Amino acid sequence: MNGNTKIQLLAIDLDGTTLRDDASLSLNVKKALESVIQQNILVVPCTGRALGSLSPEVKAIQGITYAVTSNGAAIEHLLSGQRIYCNLLDKEVSLAILEQVSYHDVMVEVFIQGKAYTEQRFLNHLTHYGTSENYIPYVLSTRNPVDDIRAVIEQSPENIENINLKTADKQLRQTLWNQLVLMQTVSITSSSAMNIEVSAANTGKAQAIAHFCKKLGFTMNQVMAIGDSLNDVTLLRQAGISVAMENGVNEVKQAADFITLSNEADGVAHAIKHFLG
Repeated sequence: MNGNTKIQLLAIDLDGTTLRDDASLSLNVKKALESVIQQNILVVPCTGRALGSLSPEVKAIQGITYAVTSNGAAIEHLLSGQRIYCNLLDKEVSLAILEQVSYHDVMVEVFIQGKAYTEQRFLNHLTHYGTSENYIPYVLSTRNPVDDIRAVIEQSPENIENINLKTADKQLRQTLWNQLVLMQTVSITSSSAMNIEVSAANTGKAQAIAHFCKKLGFTMNQVMAIGDSLNDVTLLRQAGISVAMENGVNEVKQAADFITLSNEADGVAHAIKHFLG
């Protein structure tokens, strides 16, 4: 943390950070984000969600113009719909991942061109794969059901942003994690204890924000980042000011300069008040 550098960009994770457990945005957090925007600081949601799954409440805040989506696979201009950066998975790598998990009881989601696809059979049994009751409405409203996820990949070979694997079986999750780590052509991370998120090599929120900063003439030291999960760790380590949520995993707290309140207690608003007034 460098207290002598003016923050130019606030990078905020969504789930477990900006949003409450039921995926809603509190009035206090909304007002805090608006106060940051009034200081001419860019507020950029940085999320594992695909573009089409972004929180409507967050997108509706006037002044939020850009978003890092699919764990850094893309940077989107929200007003024009223009994609200003992307780092996408190769078709053959994606199919190899499907082959690895095909022998296991794992829910597979594929993010393509800002949309999330999964097979209907998974949507029929979300709690079995670890989705909490609070998040079932969000998942059902943002996932596009298909009969065959492999066919979706075959039809969009150059537009694969992310593959999300979900299981409530922690031992199986660890086994799959260990296998995927051996692949040299992917980046793996997680936003919960129930999932594994697979992207192209050298993809992440930190890489996307660094690219964006370079484009705007900022440095990473002029970034304040707030997060709660493994997919936030690298970004927090590189940001000028890094904030972990009280409900965050230990790795996030160890990477942060400051631990704020939980997402249920408006921790983002508390951190903004602490650092940005």
